Amino acid sequence: MLRADRVSFGYIDFELRDVSVDIPRGSFTGLLGPNGCGKTTLLKLMSGILRPRGGDVTLEGEPIGRIARRQLARRIAVVPQETHPAFDYTVMEMVLMGRHPHLVSCSACNGLRPMVASAVLAIF
Repeated sequence: MLRADRVSFGYIDFELRDVSVDIPRGSFTGLLGPNGCGKTTLLKLMSGILRPRGGDVTLEGEPIGRIARRQLARRIAVVPQETHPAFDYTVMEMVLMGRHPHLVSCSACNGLRPMVASAVLAIF
């Protein structure tokens, strides 16, 4: 369970106050709301990009600030609404980049990357 408990954060002209949400393990979750209501800020807080000024964000009961970035990236994925990649990547190349936290140092194992990415694409 990914949980935000009474999370608060603010910018100069915006403040998110006492927001709580639970996202069950294995779920696909979307945030809906008007422009400027804090959807992106909440995603950044829950993925560890921003640190809350108040409240807690936990993953399976552990504060996300204590989880190593690589381990966190293996467990949480955020897909932004819009991206502007520097190069004209194929869908397969984008999926392979998303697999980066799962790489191991075994060069023979890395040959499996395209097969895993193909399997992921076949699901969707």
